[in-house]
Amino acid sequence: MAEAGKKRIPGKSWNAWIFLWVIYACNANIREILNRVSPYIVEEYGVTATQLGLLSTAALGFLALGATPLGAWADRGGVGYKRKNRAFVLGAGYLLACFLCGIGPVSATYTVFFILNALRGFFSGAGEACEVGQMMEWAPREKTGFFAGLHHTGYPWGSLIGGFIVTAFLNIAGGENWKGVFFIFPIIGIITWLLWLRWANAKNYQRFQDQCVEGGYTSPMAGEENVEEYKAPPGLIKRCLKNPNILVMIFVSFCCLFGYAGINYWLTPYITFVGNYDPASAASLSVIFTITGGLGQVCWGMFADRFGAKRTLCICTLWLVVAFICMQFAGASLGALIGLQLFMGFALNAVYAMIYKFVAVSSEKGGVVMGNSLIVTGMYTGGACATFILGLIIDAAGGLNTASGYYTGLYVMAAIMFAAFLITLLFTRETNGPRFKKDFSLVSLESCNLADIDDPNAVRTA
Repeated sequence: MAEAGKKRIPGKSWNAWIFLWVIYACNANIREILNRVSPYIVEEYGVTATQLGLLSTAALGFLALGATPLGAWADRGGVGYKRKNRAFVLGAGYLLACFLCGIGPVSATYTVFFILNALRGFFSGAGEACEVGQMMEWAPREKTGFFAGLHHTGYPWGSLIGGFIVTAFLNIAGGENWKGVFFIFPIIGIITWLLWLRWANAKNYQRFQDQCVEGGYTSPMAGEENVEEYKAPPGLIKRCLKNPNILVMIFVSFCCLFGYAGINYWLTPYITFVGNYDPASAASLSVIFTITGGLGQVCWGMFADRFGAKRTLCICTLWLVVAFICMQFAGASLGALIGLQLFMGFALNAVYAMIYKFVAVSSEKGGVVMGNSLIVTGMYTGGACATFILGLIIDAAGGLNTASGYYTGLYVMAAIMFAAFLITLLFTRETNGPRFKKDFSLVSLESCNLADIDDPNAVRTA
């Protein structure tokens, strides 16, 4: 029994986080792996820069394409610990596609390599939705922001660690064996998945729910006596799209990944062609934002649990408006380049923790993965559009060596982030915190599935 005023996070939430963090980090690394080995891809297949760009665009496009239908299929497999089964099928899909890229005779032609990466993307988006959804259903309702942020550090920090692993492999095995990097993360991933399938069972999930009550928290499946058999009623997608807290987040996620993918595309050529750094240095200097990227996810996630996801997302989107505008001064000095990236990074990844918290709190029981899948569709559609649009802007202004095109691109990204701020402010409802049910909005609590929910920040006694 928890003492009044004191709460204790369930130990099973921490156990689940370890497994799901590694799984998500593997998912992140198989997406980023193309960036790590792009020079070898060009040399091996003799492709142009345009063909190389289309490879990433296809992976992101198929990622968005597969997220909603595969997410809907995964939702029908059950909730709580039972989500692991169909989530594993999706995980196995993207891990196998990545593994096959490493087998020389299989990926001998660029066409096959292209198809395998498109296939990998097709499973990866829904896989992310399930991985986040599982974390949300193994975390107390009041701590969804914290755990969404902590889990999502698997992307910036996981891919940073993965970059070191890939570099070490290439240094040891030699560049001629570059395809071997496609074996690393599928092997780590499948081992972790097998351990997760064994650990995530009825006994541990029941213990998690008991620990929620004992610690003064609310289980995400509170009130459902038979979690094993629970499934959301038919028509879930339609109900999700009628919920402003989910529908608006689809557009916000589009804007946020437009900014994230856009600045990733923008940084290296800007540092190289405008800042006049050599390409090797530019490649290293363009990932500094990942340091504060993971830190920001945790800090802003904790802030959201205390003060509300809507308030936090509004702050973070405005933070990025300022950060993108200020990035035009990144070429002034090395200190400016590092400092501005660290400032930008503190909010750049954090917005996704807020978005997933919106979905976790506003979804009906059993609907979190479907909501996440719709978010992922919007998210990676934005990412697929970003590089193409920014490329057009830079080319229209005179090409890679002309600074004005880069600056225009920054203002476009800043404008899109301001649009994300505006629609969040006007068309969503606060999920928790001091302004819960009191925030300004043009939509009702009932439409956001929040009218009958008590203040998630209220202290409970078991």
